[in-house]
Amino acid sequence: MYIFRYTHESDFEFEIIYKGPKEDVQSIEKLEFSYGAGAKGGSRSVEFDEPPKDSTFTISGGGTGAQIQEEAVIQVEVKWNDFEESFELVNQEE
Repeated sequence: MYIFRYTHESDFEFEIIYKGPKEDVQSIEKLEFSYGAGAKGGSRSVEFDEPPKDSTFTISGGGTGAQIQEEAVIQVEVKWNDFEESFELVNQEE
């Protein structure tokens, strides 16, 4: 599960939540993830000395400039250990 939200006009949070068994997360030694939509984006890289206790990983920050629009397609890339996944996030109205 992947979540992207703005907490204020200039603050943002991009969150990756692994929904599978916790044992899968505990085998991660290195995690890299990034997102991008046009000129906006971010990335994070984490190396673990011991197994992660949580299955939620976050990029957050703030600043001035344009926000990612609701209709924007967000490109996401996640790498862990020797695995990699790339996909697009699209806002879907219910």
